[in-house]
Amino acid sequence: MIQPTGSLARGLYLKSELTKKPAAGNIVSVSFKDKDVSGRSKTYPLPKNMPWKSFLKVIAGIPGDIINVSDDGIFINGKYWGPVHKVTSKGRSLLKVIDGEYRLKKDWFLTLTPHHMSYDSRYYGPVHISQLKLATALFLLPWDNSIKNKRSTNDKRK
Repeated sequence: MIQPTGSLARGLYLKSELTKKPAAGNIVSVSFKDKDVSGRSKTYPLPKNMPWKSFLKVIAGIPGDIINVSDDGIFINGKYWGPVHKVTSKGRSLLKVIDGEYRLKKDWFLTLTPHHMSYDSRYYGPVHISQLKLATALFLLPWDNSIKNKRSTNDKRK
């Protein structure tokens, strides 16, 4: 699988079946077989400009973790993970599928990336284990620095 965007290090990744439950920090491929992305009780359509149906993300929340999403950002077990934007970098509206505080249920995971403008669980919500495959980097572009955390310049929590 090719990682073309700056949300994680650009390069070539190998997808493989999970042999055990994912752990926080694992890089995974999140697969969306249908046009809709299921969150808790709402659905959010994939943006029309995204022709692919899977994304590379990092497991940030695991079953049992307390997630809080608000205008102040996204928090996992009280730890700040970054802002939640209302619009994309191109000015398109973003819908939060999750809002408020809840606990991740069995077999549900929160996937994020270090890049604060990434389309991830901040917007499409938690994903079920059946949607995940392990992703291993085979070749990364050596000059790519996109994996570094790029927090918003107006974020006071640095």
